[in-house]
Amino acid sequence: MKKKLLSISICLIFLCAAKANAQSTATVNLNITLSDVVSLTVPTTAVAFAFNSEAAYTDGVVTTVDDHLDVMSSRNYVISVNSGSITGTVTPTPLPTANTVSMTAAAGAAGGNYTGVTYAPITLASSAAALITSTASSFDATHAHTKYAITYTVGANHAYAGYKAGTVTIPVVYTITQP
Repeated sequence: MKKKLLSISICLIFLCAAKANAQSTATVNLNITLSDVVSLTVPTTAVAFAFNSEAAYTDGVVTTVDDHLDVMSSRNYVISVNSGSITGTVTPTPLPTANTVSMTAAAGAAGGNYTGVTYAPITLASSAAALITSTASSFDATHAHTKYAITYTVGANHAYAGYKAGTVTIPVVYTITQP
């Protein structure tokens, strides 16, 4: 009887041990779909330039707008610039042309990812030219957006001399693409 009880106890121990070590696994595939996401915001939609001195007509007027472009891009991007249709009330005609505006870009004060960013100074024209090229996304450790300062130089080299008082509006069209 002791042997039977010992045999039953040993069998129960092995059965419990076998159940305690039982294991099962399962796999779940996480299917992640990535989309290209890109946006460009220009918080300041009008920049004023006053030609009211000899220096303005001689050298032009220079204005820097900090954090003028706000970019969110999930990957590399290019920001190109061209002019829209120029309007104005000045005479004589024709109105001043887009090439009276030159532009440069630089890192903005609010930060962002400037790794792999290059800047190309441009003279505004009706055809697009690359102003900012980035080989990386706009994301860094603390920002999803990257901001840029833009410096406009308008009317250098007497470009607006000879016109009667009035206004000229030169639309600057920014376009962001992910090449």
